[in-house]
Amino acid sequence: MGDLVGIYDGVHQTPDYQDSGIMFLSVENIATLKSEKYISEEAFERDYNVYPEKGDILMTRIGDVGTTNVVETAEKVAFYVSLALLKPNGIDSYFLSNAMKTNDFQKGLRERTLVTAIPQKINKDEIGKINIFITNNDEEQKKIGAYFSSLDHLITLHQRKNIYFYEKVTLVWEQRKLGEIASSFEYGLNAAAKEYDGENKYIRITDIDDNTHEFLTYNLTSPDIDLTDVENYKLAEGDILFARTGASVGKSYIYRDSDGLVYYAGFLIRARVREEYDAEFVFQSTLTDKYNKYIAVTSQRSGQPGVNAQEYSEFEIRVPEKEEQTKIGTYFHNLDHLITLHQCKCHLLLKLLHNDWEQRKFGDLGSVAMCKRIFKEQTSTDGDIPFYKIGTFGAEPDAFISRELFEEYRGKFQYPNIGDMLISASGTIGRTVEYKGEEAYFQDSNIVWFKHDDRVDNSFLKCIYEIVKWSGIEGSTIKRLYNDNFLKTEFSMPKVAEQQQIGMYFQSLDHLITLHHRKYIYILKSP
Repeated sequence: MGDLVGIYDGVHQTPDYQDSGIMFLSVENIATLKSEKYISEEAFERDYNVYPEKGDILMTRIGDVGTTNVVETAEKVAFYVSLALLKPNGIDSYFLSNAMKTNDFQKGLRERTLVTAIPQKINKDEIGKINIFITNNDEEQKKIGAYFSSLDHLITLHQRKNIYFYEKVTLVWEQRKLGEIASSFEYGLNAAAKEYDGENKYIRITDIDDNTHEFLTYNLTSPDIDLTDVENYKLAEGDILFARTGASVGKSYIYRDSDGLVYYAGFLIRARVREEYDAEFVFQSTLTDKYNKYIAVTSQRSGQPGVNAQEYSEFEIRVPEKEEQTKIGTYFHNLDHLITLHQCKCHLLLKLLHNDWEQRKFGDLGSVAMCKRIFKEQTSTDGDIPFYKIGTFGAEPDAFISRELFEEYRGKFQYPNIGDMLISASGTIGRTVEYKGEEAYFQDSNIVWFKHDDRVDNSFLKCIYEIVKWSGIEGSTIKRLYNDNFLKTEFSMPKVAEQQQIGMYFQSLDHLITLHHRKYIYILKSP
């Protein structure tokens, strides 16, 4: 770290505060780099030969250790000893600031932090001894740093909007079942798909994006049926579709006129929302943990998971007056749109940066791993260790195995390491869950992970899973990712340090999305 920045202390004594003058920053000001404390011009000139300038980084080093922020003002600023001033030497500030948030740097920081001190602290000279992984490509530093800066700005705006929004919303909420909110629940068209005819679109479960819940239009089809007598299967503005069976049960979608002329298929259920309710608000209610938990419980079947129209109608939603529904629905729709745009930017980032990247096959770097097969008679409806099948992957388990069997199989056979990215290889291919060390077991062949060496960073691997085109299965009807297809798939990869930066960017975005949904849940729980 000392090769990249000059490291400086703030003043060690509490200053004589003034009503105005030079702004004085301490550890509690790191988030905004704004303070209502000031020192005189004379004190500043006397005590600060080196001071924060635009583009410098401030890092907390006493109490809260390791939080960073980039100075964006050209005005003079004073700072206390609880902050360290980092002056970059030829490295992009935003890139470096976010590189300091990686697990590797934070681990090095913890190793040199005096945790027994009260409060805990890291000495200034120790900061320069911490190793940090970076790319030496200036252009790539600037690109990655700019994306981080943009994302941080977006998060700040979202937070401000949310504070304003919550102050405006009145808290008069009523409990309603979805069956009271919708005028009808109808099953879709029983017809095969054919090549898109240029006008009549056909939406099936697989045509709804798992993350954005939008209509995927890169592989359009049309219903293979005489459309003369199927007017009822046309979607209208505000119609909400629900997946009723399979691994994607519960997945939802709202139709908007911008999607064009669309008919919906038989494994989908259409809810037509009554005029006295806002359809966007109702749709946003299907993007909550409450809804996901309801689906996880309700969908349990002896075979494929499923939820029928009657069961969907029983789902309960808290609703305010329609005017407030519209405000909330519109707000979150706009927020979803911004998130989608940033996801697109993430994908663009990968494309922008990969000019010098190495093209490799997964098979060049490792192998596919999976847990030992568990037979049905080895499971129970309750027990010690959760057993995740493809239908419960990423949700609540409905089967368990004994601790004795778990310990035996984990010791003898393949088992994921902390940080490995588990991926669904059946049904909805590519659903990814990070293994964080919890005691659990996973269905063989349906849930796998990539066993690789240190040339691949797992957080970057998760990014690749979101955009990769799997060899041999794109555009086919095969609903399984076989090991051979996995290993033959090609992707572009930079050096590990760059992988970590890109992976961290995606993690920041995922965190933003999570915060967005948590805030929405808070609104729904309001009395």
